[in-house]
Amino acid sequence: SHKPGTGDEAWTALYRQPLRQIGTTAAISAWLPEWLANLKPARSEEPETYRKLNIPIHLIWGSRDAIAPLEQARLLALAAKNVTLKTIQGAGHLPQVEEPLLFNDLLLKSLTSIKNDRTAQAATEKAAASGATAAPPDSPKVAQK
Repeated sequence: SHKPGTGDEAWTALYRQPLRQIGTTAAISAWLPEWLANLKPARSEEPETYRKLNIPIHLIWGSRDAIAPLEQARLLALAAKNVTLKTIQGAGHLPQVEEPLLFNDLLLKSLTSIKNDRTAQAATEKAAASGATAAPPDSPKVAQK
């Protein structure tokens, strides 16, 4: 966390929980050498990964992230047309812990945006299938044939 003291005991317990699962130590032991050796870039670092995804991608990033710097997020946002970047000023790698209210607000706005886009897309597809043109969501719907 960029802001000391922002992760309370509940967050600490939540982050520790997966480490208590049977098999976790063996799984981490198998994965850790590859991660430390950094033999190949992670798919999340390859712009092509984002171009292949046919879904909206909303990144919420801390401006002071020392683990995955903001510049990495900016490059990812430029990688494809379907990427939106929202930055939380002053937050580090854990914006959901450091600025939970702002993070939740941005997350809800992102989800609402995705829902609205899908609703509009479905209306356009339905209209196209029926031979009509879809009106914008906030205007009167007039079918044209």
